Amino acid sequence: MAPTSLIVTNTPSQDLALTNLAFCSSSDLQNFAVAGSHNTFLALVGDTFVFSLAYPFRIC
Repeated sequence: MAPTSLIVTNTPSQDLALTNLAFCSSSDLQNFAVAGSHNTFLALVGDTFVFSLAYPFRIC
């Protein structure tokens, strides 16, 4: 898998900081999908940290 760069910014809402998730755009989210899963997205950072990813807004 090729490395991907992400830019760190503030959360769009303060309550999202309490979710223990990292958030990304909906277009980037599929790049981090776990094979065989419908809603699990993970990012490995520097072979040390694993972040669960989510899109912060509900898609209707």
